[in-house]
Amino acid sequence: MRREALQVKHGLSNWRMRLVVLGCLGLAGCSTDLDSPRYPKDLRYPARTDLYVKKALETELRQLPPPGELDQGIRASFLTADGQVKDPSSAADPAVLAKDKPDERKALNAALEEIFGTPRSPSVEPQEPKKSASEKQQAAAEENRKLYDEYLGQMSARVGQEAIDNLQLAPANLSRGSVLYRKHCLHCHGLAGDGRGPTGPWVHPHPRDYRSGLFKFISTGPGVAGRKARRNDLYRTIEKGIEGTSMPAFGLLPAQELQDLVSYVIHLSLRGQVEAQAIDDAINEASKLPDGDIRKYAYQLTATYLVQWADASKSEPNKPPAYTPPPTTRELHESIRRGHQLFIGKGICITCHHDYGRQSPYKYDLWGTLVRPRDLTQNTYRGGRRPLDVYWRFGTGIVPSGMPAFESANPQDFWDLVNFVQNLPYPAMLPDDVYQKVYGAADKKPAVARAE
Repeated sequence: MRREALQVKHGLSNWRMRLVVLGCLGLAGCSTDLDSPRYPKDLRYPARTDLYVKKALETELRQLPPPGELDQGIRASFLTADGQVKDPSSAADPAVLAKDKPDERKALNAALEEIFGTPRSPSVEPQEPKKSASEKQQAAAEENRKLYDEYLGQMSARVGQEAIDNLQLAPANLSRGSVLYRKHCLHCHGLAGDGRGPTGPWVHPHPRDYRSGLFKFISTGPGVAGRKARRNDLYRTIEKGIEGTSMPAFGLLPAQELQDLVSYVIHLSLRGQVEAQAIDDAINEASKLPDGDIRKYAYQLTATYLVQWADASKSEPNKPPAYTPPPTTRELHESIRRGHQLFIGKGICITCHHDYGRQSPYKYDLWGTLVRPRDLTQNTYRGGRRPLDVYWRFGTGIVPSGMPAFESANPQDFWDLVNFVQNLPYPAMLPDDVYQKVYGAADKKPAVARAE
């Protein structure tokens, strides 16, 4: 009886704990409205307080900072001992704006809410006032809309309204996306998309911070302004996940839910980039603000970045040259040899992927976090393992991580590199001379599984 009583007691305790956890998931205090999938009405996006990193440091490190100390590590890298930014071209501190220009910080917060709404009612443009709104509120809403239309009209002619509409950023899409994001993504990526949800600081690699408008695994061509991700890129990442990280695949969700999540990620990215750039320029480049008005500048930046997103999704993906799989093992080996020479030669891959990635040091990326060039002897492909995916890593680069796009006038060079990288984790697939250079003595090479 005593054992059964303890089980009942512990069961009740666990049940109560689950209720507490469920009630606090919204990061807005414990809520008694456990049945509602939406954010509380009074919840607002938090004002940015962490550093805005603009340029990666050149420092190489051999170990990560202690778990849970993401922001401490970033501040230690970019700030002096007395808390000043070491190099204004590398980072901007939002605390400077809040302290030195509090009225501008307040005006920026107001503009961000006018444009992007709240977690419960997200948007990317000023919304019509409620019927119960006062004349003053209606007049303010009309002024906001006029300002938005003015800047967007100046920018949108280049891509057309249809391309902007195809971003699927209507309030209905964003409202559904916010519900799904709260359920599936918030615990890692955070309320504002900053990668600082409850589990975010404890995960490596850190969950993506959307607020710089930068994403790693994109198919956008180098010539597209802003190098934003295409909607299809974000969809693929959410659907397939990112191998070797804590980002799971959500491929079992209905296609429309995945599309709504993509819309909401773009919304968070837009809002975050507008806020970060406005803060930086208000501190360091005040002449960029139209009429010295940070509120107007937020509207101008929104139009600029919105058009960049539309331009990226409208553009065709970076198209690879025609690919013909080598029909025989001998021809595959020849391609692998050429790819190996490119890897250690003019492709300059070996300069970052030391010892083919096995001895790569950590480097800073454009989020201020640490990244290690991939160990290519391991069968892990975070951006996808299709030949097309590997080509995009070479042909497009991974700009936020410092990986440049490979350039060559010979289309075959790309596929030779792809063939080398895809076969590198499988010693039996390599020609003997390449195997010896990568793995050691040729007499220890595993038996070849394919016939010549």
